[in-house]
Amino acid sequence: MVKQAKPLQPPLPSRPAKDLGRHITTPAKKATAIRATQYSQRSTTLSG
Repeated sequence: MVKQAKPLQPPLPSRPAKDLGRHITTPAKKATAIRATQYSQRSTTLSG
């Protein structure tokens, strides 16, 4: 099962948005995004 994502903390005013985005993008979230992309591509290939 996929673990539920923790609620995002409010961005710190001292951090630039770019740096905050880099901090939020964890390897686990990257893997989940890749898995979702592969699944959508696979389902598109099957239906096509």
